[in-house]
Amino acid sequence: MIKSILRAYSRLIIFAVGLLAGIQVPSFVDQYEKRIDAHFREVSANISGFRLTAEFLFEGDMDALVDYYRRSNDEVFQRDGDSIQLIVERYDRISAEMAALNGGSIPAALHVALASDAEFFDETLAQYSYTVPLNLNAVQWGVVLALVLTVLVDLLLFSCAHCVRALRRRQKLTPINPEMTLTGQTPLDTRAEGSFNKVTLVRPEPEPEAEDALSVQAESKQEQDEIQIFADPQPRDKSA
Repeated sequence: MIKSILRAYSRLIIFAVGLLAGIQVPSFVDQYEKRIDAHFREVSANISGFRLTAEFLFEGDMDALVDYYRRSNDEVFQRDGDSIQLIVERYDRISAEMAALNGGSIPAALHVALASDAEFFDETLAQYSYTVPLNLNAVQWGVVLALVLTVLVDLLLFSCAHCVRALRRRQKLTPINPEMTLTGQTPLDTRAEGSFNKVTLVRPEPEPEAEDALSVQAESKQEQDEIQIFADPQPRDKSA
């Protein structure tokens, strides 16, 4: 009864942990999206002037603007070309994150968990504030993750118990060592290894005197048979 009670409470604890962890999923995704949006606004402001120049002189081609700065004889323009290239790359990277996060709740969560930008993910994790939202999306995530975690733990414990039972059954079915005593004497060598007793049965060597007595009895019996054959070479007729 105590085991069943402990098992029930353990399942409740696992379910509660899964529920609280699942509620944090949409909250973390939301904070990640807000951080991406803030960086996107910042980089858009930084690149806006260069985009106007590229649209006016290079038909909106930012790569052509960067090449123009880099091919300049002025060292200041060359360094500015490298700075503009960094801004362009950052703008493209954040734009890709914005597009990935606009695909829905589940795709956004999978993207954050598996393919998020390392820089922004670390920033969000470092400044994350734990909340308990009560909206429908958070409750759904919490219930689903709690059920999945509970089922996985139950399957893991069931697999471990099944393996232990299989090992015990195999040890019980292991054949006994054929080297055992024939006279019913106590085994000569018994040793315990670990938690199982390993018994080694040794066949005792026959004593030399017993062997000589057996050979003498066999020879005397053979001589008696030969004498009987000599004395009565033909069998007697019982009817006579």
